[in-house]
Amino acid sequence: METTRRNIFRFAAGASAGVFFTPAPWKLLDDVSVWSQNWSWIARPLRGEITEKFTACTLCGAGCGIRARCVADQPCRLTGLAGDPASGRTRLCPAGIGAHQLPYAPSRLRTASINGKPATIDEAVVEVMARVKSANRVAVLDGRPGRCASDIYRAVAASDKKWHYVVAPGSTGLMAEMSRLTGVAWGLDTERVKTVLSFGAPVLHGWEMPGKLLERRADYRLIQVEPVQSRTAAFADTWLAVPPHTEGVIAGAIANVMFRDGLVSCDAAAGYRNVVASLTPERAAEISGVPVARIEETARAFASGGPAIALGPVEAGTLGREGAIAVAALNLLIGDRAAVVARGPLVLNAEFADIEEGSVDVLLIDGAAPLPPSLVRRKLRAGACVVALSAFPDEWTTLASIVVPAPAWMEFREDVTGSPDAVRNSFRLAAALVKPAVDRTITPADFVARAAGVDKTVAAEMDARIAAIHARRVGEVYKAGDGSRVELASLSADDFKAALNDGAVWVGPLEKKVRTGAVKWPSDAATFARALVPESTGDGLMLAVRSGMPPVPLLGKLYQESELYAAAGIVRMNPVAGMAEGTRVELRNAFGSGNASVRLDASLPAGVMQASNDAALKLCGAGSDAWRMAAVNVRRAS
Repeated sequence: METTRRNIFRFAAGASAGVFFTPAPWKLLDDVSVWSQNWSWIARPLRGEITEKFTACTLCGAGCGIRARCVADQPCRLTGLAGDPASGRTRLCPAGIGAHQLPYAPSRLRTASINGKPATIDEAVVEVMARVKSANRVAVLDGRPGRCASDIYRAVAASDKKWHYVVAPGSTGLMAEMSRLTGVAWGLDTERVKTVLSFGAPVLHGWEMPGKLLERRADYRLIQVEPVQSRTAAFADTWLAVPPHTEGVIAGAIANVMFRDGLVSCDAAAGYRNVVASLTPERAAEISGVPVARIEETARAFASGGPAIALGPVEAGTLGREGAIAVAALNLLIGDRAAVVARGPLVLNAEFADIEEGSVDVLLIDGAAPLPPSLVRRKLRAGACVVALSAFPDEWTTLASIVVPAPAWMEFREDVTGSPDAVRNSFRLAAALVKPAVDRTITPADFVARAAGVDKTVAAEMDARIAAIHARRVGEVYKAGDGSRVELASLSADDFKAALNDGAVWVGPLEKKVRTGAVKWPSDAATFARALVPESTGDGLMLAVRSGMPPVPLLGKLYQESELYAAAGIVRMNPVAGMAEGTRVELRNAFGSGNASVRLDASLPAGVMQASNDAALKLCGAGSDAWRMAAVNVRRAS
C-alpha cells in the first residue's frame, strides 16, 4: 500500500474503530485493575472465622455496651446492646460506631517526647521523677473520675503530701450542683421523666447521660433554653432562644414565678425565695428578650408536668457557678415530682479550679479534661512542667513539655463505672480486642504510679474492685451474650470475673431513700442575682463547638464533605448582621485572632455567630466538648 496522507488517515480511522471490537485493551484494563489492587502496601480484608465479642465503650462517661462483630478476631462492626441495663442505649453515637478505627488514625501519638525531642517512656518517667523531687506541689488532673485508675491517683496523693488529686469541672455529672446543695449524690431517672427543661443540655444530640433520653423521645415534653438552634433545640417541643449567658436569668425567673404562684412543693426551698425575689419574669424578659408570658408558661409546664427534671449543659462552667445553682434549684423546688433518685452520701473530689493560682510545679493530665488552657496556665508556677498522657494530640499535648503516648480504646483492658448521673451503680470491663497499633504505650495511671514510686497497677486495682463487688453479693449481672440476668449472689468469684471478661455488666441495687439535710442556699441574694446577669458582650458573640475526640477516619470524611459540621474557616451568622454570604471577616479578642468566611443562617439569634472547629474554639480560651462563648470584635478582613 502506497504511503500517502490519505492512507495514513484511513488506517488511523480503521484502527480507532477496530479497537472497540478487540478484547485486547479491555483485558489490559482488567489486568491493570487487578494488579493495582494487590500491591503489598494495600490493606486487605481479613479472612477467618466470624465471631461476636462483647465489650464497652470508654470514649465518654456513658459506658455503652457494645457487640463487636469480628473476622479473625479483628472487630469490623460495632453495634449497641439492646436491653443493656447500665447504659440504656440500644444505638451507638457516630463516634462509637467507628471507634474500632481510632487505633489506626493517622494522628495517633507514636512516641514520647521531652521538650519536643523524641524520647522513650523510661526517659519520660525519669524526667518526671526528677521534676517531682524538686517540686513543692504536684497535681494529677483526672478527666474521668471513678475508675480504678482514679484509685491509683488517690493512693499516690495519699503517699506524699506534695501530690494532689483533682478532677475537672463537669466530670462529676449533670447533677453535681444539686448534690453540692444537699450533700447527697443524685441520679437522673430517665425512665419515668415526663417533662425535661434543658438549659443547653445535649438531650437529643449528645451521647452521655442526656443522650439516654433519645431512646424514649415520644414519652416526654422537651423545653430547650439555648442561644443557638442545636439539634436538640431543632427537635424540642419548645425552644426558648436566649442571648448567650442569660440561661441562669431564665432559671431564676422560673423559680420566681413558681414561688409567686404557689407551685413550690418543698419545705426546704423557703430559703431560696429571697434569693430569686429580684429575678421577676419582667426583669428576665428585659434582659433576655423572652416574653413574660413564655417564661410564666414554662414555669407552669415544669411545675405541673412531673416527673420533671431541669438539666444544665454537660460542662456546668458554661453557665457559671450561679447559673448552675439556679438550674439545680428548680429540681429541689418541685420536691418529689423531680425525676431524680438519691444514690447515697456525696463524695466530694477536689476540683482543679480550686487550686491556688501559681502553685503547681508539675501537672499530669489524664484524659481530655474540659478546662480552658488559660485557667490551667494561671494555676502553674513559672517554669512548671506539664505532662500530657494521651493517645491523640490535643490542646494539652501542645501545652505540655512532656508527652507520653497512651493506648487507645480497645488496645488494653479497662474498667467502666457508668455515668455519675445514673440511678444505679454499675461496673463492667472494656476488653482489649485489637493488637496495639503503636509499639510503645503506657496507661496514664501506670505512668503516674511509676513516677511517684507507688507499687500499684491498673490490672491489680481492677481485680481488687471485682473482688470487693462480689464480696457485697448484692445486685444483678446482665450477660450480654444471651441477654440473661442473674443475681450476683448466685455466682462464684471466678464465675463473676469470667462473666465480666465476656462482656457482662454488674448493676447495683437502688439505694434506700436518703434524707437530705439543710439545703445550702446562696447567702447573698444581691450578689447571686448580679452574677446571673451577663456583662456587656462588646461587638458580638461567637459560639464554638467540637467533638471532643479525634474524628473517626471514615466518618470524618463524611461530615467534612457533607458539612454536617462547619469546615474550618467558616462562621455562621444571622443576615441582620449586615454581612453578605462569603464575606471574609476578621475575628479578634484577648485570646487571639483569625479570619473566616461568612455563611448566613437565619436560625441564629441576632448578634450571635457560630463555628465548629478548633481554630474558632481557641478564641474562646477553651478546649472542651461543650458550647463555649466569648465576645469577639468582628470586621471585614483587609
